[in-house]
Amino acid sequence: EAPAAPPAKAAKVTKKQPATKIFTTDFFKHFWDSEESAPAVEDSVDDEAVRQTEEAVGYQLPASYIALMRSRNGGVPKNTACPTPKGSKTSWANDHVAIESFMGIGCSGDSLSEGVENWIEEWEYPKIGVYFGNCPSAGHDMLALDYSKCGKKGEPRVIHVDQEFDFKKTVLANTFEEFVHKLCPIETFEEGGEDNDMEEEKEERGETQQVYLECASSSGGKFWEGSVAGSATTVRYGKV
Repeated sequence: EAPAAPPAKAAKVTKKQPATKIFTTDFFKHFWDSEESAPAVEDSVDDEAVRQTEEAVGYQLPASYIALMRSRNGGVPKNTACPTPKGSKTSWANDHVAIESFMGIGCSGDSLSEGVENWIEEWEYPKIGVYFGNCPSAGHDMLALDYSKCGKKGEPRVIHVDQEFDFKKTVLANTFEEFVHKLCPIETFEEGGEDNDMEEEKEERGETQQVYLECASSSGGKFWEGSVAGSATTVRYGKV
């Protein structure tokens, strides 16, 4: 008589782990600058707004970006500087980049969806993902979610793209969540630590912007680029 077959092993049941909370409520209280107004983007971020935005940009947004935008849909953070890797000089500074504001989720105003046409199609920024962070240079450098290595549904890196340096890419963080936690006060860098040549460049940029502010009233306060009459200075940055 053939021996009885061994009893079948019970199927292994994998317990689904509960979703972790990416940011705490206390974190949100200290992240946004309440004195600065948010860009004109839809107030609420529901699942439908996320779906429409992802369809418009062609990429799946990181859960951490969605969570941050649900606390406030775009705007200015309190900490506006992010350190760059050693030796990664940018047109802004030798040791950091600056962020002016985050773009919100939606299809109007200063949103991720609007950025596709503006930054990629008009400004000819490289098509590597989603541009989400405005910098103080009036479009001459940007922050982006870079999907070039992870695919359209993967976890993107955060990079700085520098138009002034032939669209040079500098990796700032491996994830958006990591990037957010790396932000620090701009004063951290303004108090020292940069090379003298970069300090001179920033001082010259400040003089350039002052000339612009004095001469731009006739342009209605719009971004303007060119040489000021009677001056050898080329104005590239700033708005009234």
